Amino acid sequence: MKCILLLLLTSLCYVIDATAQQRQFKPFKVELASGIGIPSSGRVGYLLALEPKYALTDQISIGLRSESLVIYQKPFANLTTIGTLAIRSYSLTGDRYVDLGGRKRLSLGMAAGIYQYALGTANYEDYKSLTRDAFSAVQFGIAPRLGLELSHLKLGVDYNAVLHRSNQPIRINYVSAKVGLIIGGGRYSGQ
Repeated sequence: MKCILLLLLTSLCYVIDATAQQRQFKPFKVELASGIGIPSSGRVGYLLALEPKYALTDQISIGLRSESLVIYQKPFANLTTIGTLAIRSYSLTGDRYVDLGGRKRLSLGMAAGIYQYALGTANYEDYKSLTRDAFSAVQFGIAPRLGLELSHLKLGVDYNAVLHRSNQPIRINYVSAKVGLIIGGGRYSGQ
């Protein structure tokens, strides 16, 4: 019985070693990205994202995403009210990669986490008095994602769907298009 157990453990070690040698990509990487975000209001905002990832296999990775989006609302029709919307999200991510050959990989994934946002407006009545209004909330949201990695360059599109409550003045769902730099995670030498 001991001999069989020793044989099974030795076989398991060889399988693990063979699997480890088949990896083509380094497991840890960080993505730094910037781009635009378009919320359901239609205004365009600017975003920055930071996403460290760990590849469980060459095809599956998990990570954490921090993303900030700021949208400046131009003056409204009466030219006396301006506003700013800021959205920040912290999410857990999961991605599935498909190798397209060469140094190209397609990624399909999902992110889920919390979205914190603040909306501030200022109203100038007859240019004599100033009134300010602010609203902020924290909500849960998900984001299906699609990306294309070209060596250490990442192009990505996400749709961020955030839960909406009846007491919130606006919906904060938005589409983001990003271009990013990947630090780490490249192919091992000689592959």
